[in-house]
Amino acid sequence: MINVKDFGAQGNGSTDDRSAITQALATAREKGEETVLFPAGEYLLKKPIVLGDAHHLNLMGQNATLLCLGEEGIEGSIGAGGGLQLMGNRITVEALHFKGHVVENYSSEYGYGKLLRLRGNHNTVQGCHFRGGNAGGIEISGGNYNTIDRNIFDKCNNYPPKPYTGDYGSIHLVGRCRYNTISNNRIINFQFSGISGYGTGNAGDFSDLYIYDNYLESASANRKRDHSMGIYLLNGANKYIEIIGNTINKADAECIVIFSKSSAPAEYCKIHNNVLLNGAYQGLSLRSQNERGTFRHCSIEGNLITNYVETDKYDHQMFLERFEQGRIHNNTLYGFSAKYGYGIYFHLNPAQNKVTNNKVSYQKTGIAFYGAESVLDNNVITHCQKGIRFAYCAGAVVINNLVTDCNMPAEYVTDKSQLKLTGNVLQ
Repeated sequence: MINVKDFGAQGNGSTDDRSAITQALATAREKGEETVLFPAGEYLLKKPIVLGDAHHLNLMGQNATLLCLGEEGIEGSIGAGGGLQLMGNRITVEALHFKGHVVENYSSEYGYGKLLRLRGNHNTVQGCHFRGGNAGGIEISGGNYNTIDRNIFDKCNNYPPKPYTGDYGSIHLVGRCRYNTISNNRIINFQFSGISGYGTGNAGDFSDLYIYDNYLESASANRKRDHSMGIYLLNGANKYIEIIGNTINKADAECIVIFSKSSAPAEYCKIHNNVLLNGAYQGLSLRSQNERGTFRHCSIEGNLITNYVETDKYDHQMFLERFEQGRIHNNTLYGFSAKYGYGIYFHLNPAQNKVTNNKVSYQKTGIAFYGAESVLDNNVITHCQKGIRFAYCAGAVVINNLVTDCNMPAEYVTDKSQLKLTGNVLQ
C-alpha cells in the first residue's frame, strides 16, 4: 500500500498537494496493482492530475477530501471541476471525497473538467462523495464495463441553463460507451442533469447501459426555466438501455429523456418501476427528430408519474415519438388538474403497440391513442376532460377499457368502424 503522505502530501487544506499525489499515483502505476491510501485530511489541488496507463490502480480514502479549487480561466481547470483524470483499465476509486469550486456566473472560459474523469474499461467508483464543480461529478469517456455505485453527488453541475446539450450531468457519459452500470447513487441539488449522456449516433453509443435504483432531486423550483432533467441521454444509438427502479423528484423539465437526433434506432429499452415526481414538461419523453431514429421493441412498465402539466403543447406525462412494437403496461399517471396536457401521448407514426393495464387520471386527455394495428386493453381512465382520443389507428383492438368521470369519454378522429371495440365502458 502506498500512502500519499509518504510522498509529502500535507492534507491540511492549504498546501498544494498536486505534486505529491501525482508522484504517489505514478509510483503505484509503476509497481502495478497497488492501493494508494489517502489518510484523513483535505488535499488541495490547484490544477488537475492527469495520469495515463493507470491500469489496476486502486485509490482508497479514509475520510479524505480532494479540494479541487483550481485556477480559473484555464481549459480543463479545476475551477470547472476536473480533480483527477485517469486513463486505464480496472481502476477503483473508493471512499474518496471530491469538493469542487462553484463559479456562480460560470462560462466556457473556465473549461469543462469534471471532478473525476475516467477513460477506460472495467473501472469502479463506489462510496465516494462529490460536492460542487460546475461541469459535473464523474465523466465516463468512451469506456465499457464501468460501475458507478453508492456515491453521493451534491450540486455537481452549476452550469447556466443551456437546454438539450446533454453535457453537464452529475454523472456523464460521452462517446461510445457500452455495458456501464450506474446504480444506488444519490444525486441532489443538480441544476442541469442528474445523469446525462452525449453520443454521436453511432451503433455503439450507450448500448447496454444499466441505470438502477438511483435517487435524483433537482435543486431548483424554477420549472421550465432552468431545464434540469433527471436522466437525459442525447443522440446515442440507445440499444438495450435499462432504466429501472429510480426515483426522480423536481425536474424542471423532463424526469427521463431519451432524445435521438440521429438515424440510429433505439431498440429493446426497458423503463420499469421508476417513480417520477413533480416534473414539468414531461415525466417520460422518448423523442426522435429523424424518421430512421425509431424506438422499437421498448417496454415501459410499472412506473408512477405524477408530474405537473401547465400547457397544452408537449406537456404530457408520457410523450412517445416514433414508437413502434412497444409495450406500455401497468403504469400509473396521476395529474394535478384536468386542464392541460395528456397522460399518454403518441406522436409521429407509432404502430403496433400494446397499451395495457394503465391507470390515468386528472389530464386534459387521458390517452391519445394513435397507431395502426395497436392494442388498447384493460386501461382505467378517470377525471379527465377527454378519456381517449382515437386518431390514425386503423385496425386497432380496443377492449375492456374503463373510462369514468370524464367530460368526453371518447373522441373519434379515426373512422370508428375501423376499430375493433369490445367490452369497453365509456361513461
